Amino acid sequence: MMKVGLVTLWKRNYGSALQCYATKSAVEKLGYRCVPLFRTFPGVLRYTYYVGELFRVAANSARYKNYLTNYVSLRAAGKKSICSLSAKSESSLDQFVQTVLQPEGYSYIRLKEIGKSEEFAAFIAGSDQIWNGARRYDPVSFLEFVPNKKKIALAPSFGTEIEIYNKKPFARAIKKFQYLSAREQDGAEKINDLTGRKAVRLSDPTALLSPNEWRDFSNSAKSAKGDYIFLHFLDTPCDDALIAIDELRNETGFSLVAFAYPHEEYNRVEGIRFYDGGVQEYVKYIDHARYVMTDSFHTTLFSIYFDTPFFTFHRQYMHNASQTSRITNLLSLYGLEERLVADINTFRHIWNSKMEDCSVTREKEREKLTGYIKKSLANT
Repeated sequence: MMKVGLVTLWKRNYGSALQCYATKSAVEKLGYRCVPLFRTFPGVLRYTYYVGELFRVAANSARYKNYLTNYVSLRAAGKKSICSLSAKSESSLDQFVQTVLQPEGYSYIRLKEIGKSEEFAAFIAGSDQIWNGARRYDPVSFLEFVPNKKKIALAPSFGTEIEIYNKKPFARAIKKFQYLSAREQDGAEKINDLTGRKAVRLSDPTALLSPNEWRDFSNSAKSAKGDYIFLHFLDTPCDDALIAIDELRNETGFSLVAFAYPHEEYNRVEGIRFYDGGVQEYVKYIDHARYVMTDSFHTTLFSIYFDTPFFTFHRQYMHNASQTSRITNLLSLYGLEERLVADINTFRHIWNSKMEDCSVTREKEREKLTGYIKKSLANT
Protein backbone atom coordinates (compact mmCIF):
# COMPACT_ATOMS: atom_id res chain seq x y z
CA MET A 1 0.00 0.00 0.00
CA MET A 2 1.40 3.40 -0.99
CA LYS A 3 1.78 5.99 1.73
CA VAL A 4 0.92 9.69 1.92
CA GLY A 5 2.84 11.85 4.40
CA LEU A 6 0.88 14.49 6.29
CA VAL A 7 2.45 17.49 8.00
CA THR A 8 -0.11 19.40 10.04
CA LEU A 9 -1.10 20.39 13.57
CA TRP A 10 -2.75 18.13 16.14
CA LYS A 11 -1.19 18.82 19.53
CA ARG A 12 -3.55 19.51 22.44
CA ASN A 13 -6.20 21.33 20.48
CA TYR A 14 -9.58 19.81 19.60
CA GLY A 15 -9.96 21.41 16.19
CA SER A 16 -6.38 20.65 15.16
CA ALA A 17 -6.70 16.99 16.15
CA LEU A 18 -10.03 16.61 14.34
CA GLN A 19 -8.93 18.22 11.08
CA CYS A 20 -5.92 15.88 11.11
CA TYR A 21 -8.25 12.93 11.72
CA ALA A 22 -10.54 13.97 8.87
CA THR A 23 -7.64 14.32 6.42
CA LYS A 24 -6.17 10.99 7.45
CA SER A 25 -9.58 9.30 7.09
CA ALA A 26 -10.25 10.81 3.66
CA VAL A 27 -6.83 9.87 2.28
CA GLU A 28 -7.13 6.31 3.58
CA LYS A 29 -10.59 5.94 1.98
CA LEU A 30 -8.76 6.45 -1.33
CA GLY A 31 -6.56 3.41 -0.68
CA TYR A 32 -3.43 4.99 0.80
CA ARG A 33 -1.90 4.76 4.24
CA CYS A 34 -1.76 8.28 5.65
CA VAL A 35 1.17 8.95 8.01
CA PRO A 36 1.23 12.18 10.08
CA LEU A 37 4.88 13.26 10.32
CA PHE A 38 6.78 15.59 12.59
CA ARG A 39 10.38 16.57 13.20
CA THR A 40 12.42 15.35 16.18
CA PHE A 41 15.81 16.43 17.48
CA PRO A 42 17.63 13.33 18.74
CA GLY A 43 20.90 13.50 20.65
CA VAL A 44 23.16 16.44 20.01
CA LEU A 45 20.82 17.79 17.31
CA ARG A 46 18.58 19.19 20.05
CA TYR A 47 21.39 21.42 21.32
CA THR A 48 22.66 22.50 17.91
CA TYR A 49 19.10 23.43 16.93
CA TYR A 50 18.60 25.57 20.03
CA VAL A 51 21.95 27.32 19.51
CA GLY A 52 20.99 28.01 15.91
CA GLU A 53 17.60 29.27 17.09
CA LEU A 54 19.26 31.76 19.42
CA PHE A 55 21.39 33.11 16.58
CA ARG A 56 18.32 33.38 14.29
CA VAL A 57 16.35 35.27 16.94
CA ALA A 58 19.27 37.62 17.60
CA ALA A 59 19.84 38.30 13.89
CA ASN A 60 16.15 38.87 13.11
CA SER A 61 15.71 41.05 16.20
CA ALA A 62 18.48 43.33 14.95
CA ARG A 63 17.08 43.38 11.43
CA TYR A 64 13.31 43.62 11.97
CA LYS A 65 11.41 45.94 14.27
CA ASN A 66 9.23 44.16 16.87
CA TYR A 67 10.56 40.73 15.90
CA LEU A 68 11.64 39.86 19.44
CA THR A 69 8.39 41.14 20.95
CA ASN A 70 6.32 39.03 18.57
CA TYR A 71 8.53 35.98 19.04
CA VAL A 72 8.32 36.09 22.83
CA SER A 73 4.56 36.79 22.94
CA LEU A 74 3.72 33.96 20.54
CA ARG A 75 5.83 31.44 22.45
CA ALA A 76 4.32 32.53 25.75
CA ALA A 77 0.80 32.41 24.34
CA GLY A 78 1.33 28.91 22.98
CA LYS A 79 2.54 27.61 26.32
CA LYS A 80 -0.27 29.34 28.23
CA SER A 81 -2.91 28.00 25.84
CA ILE A 82 -1.78 24.41 26.42
CA CYS A 83 -1.60 25.00 30.18
CA SER A 84 -5.16 26.38 30.13
CA LEU A 85 -6.49 22.92 29.32
CA SER A 86 -7.59 20.83 32.27
CA ALA A 87 -5.22 17.93 33.00
CA LYS A 88 -7.92 15.34 32.24
CA SER A 89 -8.84 16.89 28.90
CA GLU A 90 -5.18 17.20 27.96
CA SER A 91 -4.70 13.50 28.71
CA SER A 92 -7.74 12.59 26.59
CA LEU A 93 -6.40 14.57 23.64
CA ASP A 94 -2.96 12.99 23.96
CA GLN A 95 -4.48 9.52 24.04
CA PHE A 96 -6.44 10.21 20.83
CA VAL A 97 -3.27 11.38 19.10
CA GLN A 98 -1.30 8.33 20.20
CA THR A 99 -3.93 5.68 19.49
CA VAL A 100 -5.79 7.08 16.46
CA LEU A 101 -3.66 9.67 14.66
CA GLN A 102 -0.40 7.84 15.42
CA PRO A 103 2.07 10.49 14.22
CA GLU A 104 5.64 9.44 13.49
CA GLY A 105 8.61 11.61 14.43
CA TYR A 106 11.97 11.66 12.62
CA SER A 107 15.08 13.78 12.41
CA TYR A 108 15.28 16.18 9.47
CA ILE A 109 17.89 13.97 7.80
CA ARG A 110 15.54 11.01 8.04
CA LEU A 111 12.61 13.11 6.79
CA LYS A 112 14.63 13.94 3.65
CA GLU A 113 15.14 10.21 3.08
CA ILE A 114 11.43 9.60 3.55
CA GLY A 115 10.64 12.43 1.13
CA LYS A 116 12.59 10.68 -1.61
CA SER A 117 11.25 7.23 -0.76
CA GLU A 118 9.19 5.44 -3.41
CA GLU A 119 6.93 4.20 -0.59
CA PHE A 120 5.39 7.68 -0.41
CA ALA A 121 3.22 8.78 -3.30
CA ALA A 122 2.77 12.33 -2.04
CA PHE A 123 3.02 14.66 0.94
CA ILE A 124 0.36 17.01 2.24
CA ALA A 125 0.93 20.24 4.17
CA GLY A 126 -2.09 21.39 6.12
CA SER A 127 -4.60 22.27 7.24
CA ASP A 128 -4.92 24.60 10.26
CA GLN A 129 -2.46 27.44 10.91
CA ILE A 130 0.53 25.48 9.70
CA TRP A 131 1.67 28.53 7.69
CA ASN A 132 1.00 31.09 10.43
CA GLY A 133 2.39 34.38 9.14
CA ALA A 134 3.64 35.64 12.49
CA ARG A 135 5.54 32.54 13.60
CA ARG A 136 9.08 31.76 12.56
CA TYR A 137 9.47 30.04 9.19
CA ASP A 138 9.61 26.26 9.59
CA PRO A 139 10.95 24.24 6.60
CA VAL A 140 9.05 21.11 7.66
CA SER A 141 5.69 22.90 7.49
CA PHE A 142 6.49 23.86 3.89
CA LEU A 143 7.64 20.33 2.97
CA GLU A 144 11.18 21.45 2.15
CA PHE A 145 12.35 17.84 2.69
CA VAL A 146 10.13 16.63 -0.18
CA PRO A 147 10.67 16.68 -3.97
CA ASN A 148 8.55 19.44 -5.51
CA LYS A 149 6.44 17.07 -7.62
CA LYS A 150 5.11 15.40 -4.46
CA LYS A 151 4.01 18.58 -2.61
CA ILE A 152 0.32 19.25 -1.97
CA ALA A 153 -1.01 22.16 0.10
CA LEU A 154 -4.34 21.20 1.68
CA ALA A 155 -6.15 24.29 2.97
CA PRO A 156 -3.31 25.71 5.09
CA SER A 157 -4.14 28.85 7.02
CA PHE A 158 -1.89 31.86 7.51
CA GLY A 159 -3.89 32.82 10.59
CA THR A 160 -2.74 36.42 10.50
CA GLU A 161 -0.84 38.86 8.29
CA ILE A 162 2.53 37.61 7.04
CA GLU A 163 5.26 39.48 8.88
CA ILE A 164 7.97 41.09 6.74
CA TYR A 165 10.63 38.67 7.99
CA ASN A 166 8.58 35.73 6.64
CA LYS A 167 7.65 37.01 3.19
CA LYS A 168 10.77 35.91 1.30
CA PRO A 169 11.09 32.41 2.82
CA PHE A 170 7.33 31.85 2.52
CA ALA A 171 7.31 32.92 -1.13
CA ARG A 172 10.34 30.79 -1.99
CA ALA A 173 8.84 27.69 -0.38
CA ILE A 174 5.24 28.08 -1.61
CA LYS A 175 6.34 28.45 -5.25
CA LYS A 176 7.61 24.86 -5.18
CA PHE A 177 4.25 23.21 -4.49
CA GLN A 178 2.63 21.09 -7.17
CA TYR A 179 -0.89 21.88 -5.88
CA LEU A 180 -1.81 25.01 -3.95
CA SER A 181 -4.84 25.82 -1.84
CA ALA A 182 -5.68 27.89 1.24
CA ARG A 183 -8.35 27.64 3.90
CA GLU A 184 -9.40 31.28 3.70
CA GLN A 185 -9.96 33.46 0.65
CA ASP A 186 -7.51 36.03 1.95
CA GLY A 187 -5.01 33.18 2.28
CA ALA A 188 -5.43 32.39 -1.40
CA GLU A 189 -4.86 36.07 -2.14
CA LYS A 190 -1.71 36.05 -0.01
CA ILE A 191 -0.35 33.13 -2.04
CA ASN A 192 -1.05 35.00 -5.26
CA ASP A 193 0.62 38.16 -3.94
CA LEU A 194 3.69 36.22 -2.79
CA THR A 195 4.16 33.92 -5.77
CA GLY A 196 2.00 35.09 -8.67
CA ARG A 197 0.33 31.67 -8.59
CA LYS A 198 -3.36 31.00 -8.06
CA ALA A 199 -4.52 28.89 -5.14
CA VAL A 200 -7.97 27.42 -4.72
CA ARG A 201 -9.90 28.29 -1.58
CA LEU A 202 -10.91 25.14 0.30
CA SER A 203 -12.75 24.48 3.53
CA ASP A 204 -11.18 23.12 6.68
CA PRO A 205 -10.72 19.33 6.28
CA THR A 206 -13.30 18.62 8.97
CA ALA A 207 -15.79 19.26 6.14
CA LEU A 208 -14.63 15.98 4.56
CA LEU A 209 -16.93 14.13 6.95
CA SER A 210 -20.68 14.66 6.79
CA PRO A 211 -22.60 15.66 9.94
CA ASN A 212 -23.88 12.09 10.25
CA GLU A 213 -20.34 10.72 9.94
CA TRP A 214 -19.28 13.02 12.78
CA ARG A 215 -22.25 11.76 14.80
CA ASP A 216 -21.09 8.18 14.21
CA PHE A 217 -17.60 9.23 15.28
CA SER A 218 -18.90 10.62 18.60
CA ASN A 219 -21.65 8.07 19.19
CA SER A 220 -19.91 6.30 22.08
CA ALA A 221 -19.18 9.52 24.00
CA LYS A 222 -21.14 10.62 27.04
CA SER A 223 -23.31 13.70 26.75
CA ALA A 224 -24.49 16.29 29.24
CA LYS A 225 -28.07 15.74 30.40
CA GLY A 226 -30.94 18.09 29.72
CA ASP A 227 -31.02 21.31 27.72
CA TYR A 228 -27.74 23.18 27.96
CA ILE A 229 -25.67 26.03 26.57
CA PHE A 230 -22.19 24.84 25.57
CA LEU A 231 -19.30 27.14 26.51
CA HIS A 232 -15.95 26.63 24.81
CA PHE A 233 -13.50 29.53 25.12
CA LEU A 234 -9.84 28.90 24.32
CA ASP A 235 -8.76 32.17 25.90
CA THR A 236 -10.25 34.14 28.76
CA PRO A 237 -13.86 35.03 27.88
CA CYS A 238 -14.32 38.78 27.54
CA ASP A 239 -16.70 40.79 29.72
CA ASP A 240 -19.34 40.94 26.98
CA ALA A 241 -19.22 37.15 26.64
CA LEU A 242 -19.70 36.65 30.38
CA ILE A 243 -22.65 39.04 30.44
CA ALA A 244 -24.16 37.32 27.38
CA ILE A 245 -23.75 33.86 28.96
CA ASP A 246 -25.63 34.98 32.06
CA GLU A 247 -28.37 36.70 30.04
CA LEU A 248 -28.91 33.74 27.70
CA ARG A 249 -29.22 31.39 30.68
CA ASN A 250 -31.81 33.72 32.24
CA GLU A 251 -33.74 34.07 28.97
CA THR A 252 -33.87 30.34 28.20
CA GLY A 253 -33.63 28.59 31.55
CA PHE A 254 -31.04 26.21 30.05
CA SER A 255 -28.09 25.03 32.11
CA LEU A 256 -24.51 26.09 31.39
CA VAL A 257 -21.84 23.56 30.43
CA ALA A 258 -18.20 24.74 30.16
CA PHE A 259 -15.78 22.36 28.46
CA ALA A 260 -12.05 21.60 28.77
CA TYR A 261 -10.81 25.10 29.69
CA PRO A 262 -11.64 25.94 33.36
CA HIS A 263 -11.23 29.72 33.17
CA GLU A 264 -11.38 31.47 36.53
CA GLU A 265 -13.66 34.08 34.96
CA TYR A 266 -16.46 31.51 34.81
CA ASN A 267 -16.83 32.04 38.56
CA ARG A 268 -18.47 35.37 37.74
CA VAL A 269 -21.49 33.48 36.35
CA GLU A 270 -23.59 31.29 38.64
CA GLY A 271 -24.44 27.70 37.85
CA ILE A 272 -21.76 26.75 35.31
CA ARG A 273 -20.98 23.03 35.26
CA PHE A 274 -17.51 22.08 34.07
CA TYR A 275 -16.85 18.99 31.94
CA ASP A 276 -13.63 17.36 30.77
CA GLY A 277 -13.43 15.15 27.71
CA GLY A 278 -11.78 14.08 24.51
CA VAL A 279 -12.57 14.80 20.88
CA GLN A 280 -15.63 12.54 20.80
CA GLU A 281 -17.17 14.37 23.77
CA TYR A 282 -16.31 17.70 22.20
CA VAL A 283 -18.17 16.83 19.00
CA LYS A 284 -21.17 15.35 20.81
CA TYR A 285 -21.58 18.28 23.23
CA ILE A 286 -21.74 20.71 20.30
CA ASP A 287 -24.24 18.51 18.44
CA HIS A 288 -26.57 18.15 21.44
CA ALA A 289 -26.35 21.73 22.72
CA ARG A 290 -29.27 24.11 22.43
CA TYR A 291 -26.80 26.98 22.00
CA VAL A 292 -23.02 27.31 21.66
CA MET A 293 -20.99 30.28 22.89
CA THR A 294 -17.33 30.34 21.90
CA ASP A 295 -14.23 32.16 20.67
CA SER A 296 -12.99 29.11 18.74
CA PHE A 297 -12.80 28.71 14.96
CA HIS A 298 -13.46 24.98 15.01
CA THR A 299 -16.23 25.15 17.61
CA THR A 300 -17.92 27.70 15.35
CA LEU A 301 -17.42 25.36 12.40
CA PHE A 302 -18.85 22.29 14.13
CA SER A 303 -21.85 24.36 15.26
CA ILE A 304 -22.47 25.11 11.58
CA TYR A 305 -22.16 21.41 10.67
CA PHE A 306 -24.80 20.48 13.25
CA ASP A 307 -27.08 23.50 12.77
CA THR A 308 -26.59 24.39 16.43
CA PRO A 309 -27.34 28.09 17.08
CA PHE A 310 -24.07 29.73 18.12
CA PHE A 311 -22.51 33.02 19.08
CA THR A 312 -18.83 33.62 18.39
CA PHE A 313 -17.07 36.29 20.42
CA HIS A 314 -13.84 38.08 19.64
CA ARG A 315 -11.01 36.08 21.12
CA GLN A 316 -8.80 37.73 23.73
CA TYR A 317 -5.52 36.62 22.23
CA MET A 318 -2.50 36.37 24.51
CA HIS A 319 -0.29 37.73 21.72
CA ASN A 320 -0.26 40.64 19.28
CA ALA A 321 -1.15 38.71 16.10
CA SER A 322 -4.92 38.93 15.71
CA GLN A 323 -6.52 35.99 13.86
CA THR A 324 -10.09 37.27 13.62
CA SER A 325 -10.02 37.11 9.81
CA ARG A 326 -10.31 33.31 10.01
CA ILE A 327 -13.70 33.69 11.68
CA THR A 328 -14.96 36.44 9.39
CA ASN A 329 -13.96 34.43 6.30
CA LEU A 330 -15.78 31.38 7.65
CA LEU A 331 -18.97 33.21 8.58
CA SER A 332 -19.03 35.04 5.25
CA LEU A 333 -18.82 31.72 3.40
CA TYR A 334 -21.94 30.46 5.15
CA GLY A 335 -23.82 33.77 5.23
CA LEU A 336 -23.69 33.90 9.03
CA GLU A 337 -21.81 37.15 9.59
CA GLU A 338 -24.28 38.28 12.24
CA ARG A 339 -23.23 35.42 14.54
CA LEU A 340 -19.95 37.22 15.31
CA VAL A 341 -20.76 39.21 18.42
CA ALA A 342 -19.14 42.63 18.41
CA ASP A 343 -20.56 43.74 21.78
CA ILE A 344 -23.34 42.97 24.26
CA ASN A 345 -25.87 45.12 22.39
CA THR A 346 -25.24 43.09 19.23
CA PHE A 347 -25.89 39.91 21.20
CA ARG A 348 -29.15 41.22 22.63
CA HIS A 349 -30.31 41.99 19.10
CA ILE A 350 -29.57 38.56 17.63
CA TRP A 351 -29.83 36.04 20.48
CA ASN A 352 -33.22 34.65 19.39
CA SER A 353 -32.76 35.06 15.63
CA LYS A 354 -33.03 32.00 13.40
CA MET A 355 -29.87 30.66 11.77
CA GLU A 356 -29.65 30.36 8.00
CA ASP A 357 -29.83 26.86 6.47
CA CYS A 358 -26.24 25.91 5.61
CA SER A 359 -26.81 22.40 4.25
CA VAL A 360 -26.34 23.26 0.56
CA THR A 361 -23.10 25.16 1.16
CA ARG A 362 -21.82 22.39 3.45
CA GLU A 363 -22.30 19.76 0.76
CA LYS A 364 -20.72 21.89 -1.97
CA GLU A 365 -17.68 22.51 0.24
CA ARG A 366 -17.32 18.81 0.99
CA GLU A 367 -17.49 17.88 -2.71
CA LYS A 368 -14.94 20.56 -3.63
CA LEU A 369 -12.53 19.42 -0.92
CA THR A 370 -12.88 15.74 -1.79
CA GLY A 371 -12.36 16.45 -5.49
CA TYR A 372 -9.18 18.41 -4.78
CA ILE A 373 -7.67 15.57 -2.75
CA LYS A 374 -8.55 12.96 -5.36
CA LYS A 375 -7.13 15.01 -8.22
CA SER A 376 -3.94 16.05 -6.47
CA LEU A 377 -3.11 12.52 -5.25
CA ALA A 378 -3.88 11.00 -8.64
CA ASN A 379 -1.47 13.40 -10.39
CA THR A 380 1.56 13.49 -8.08
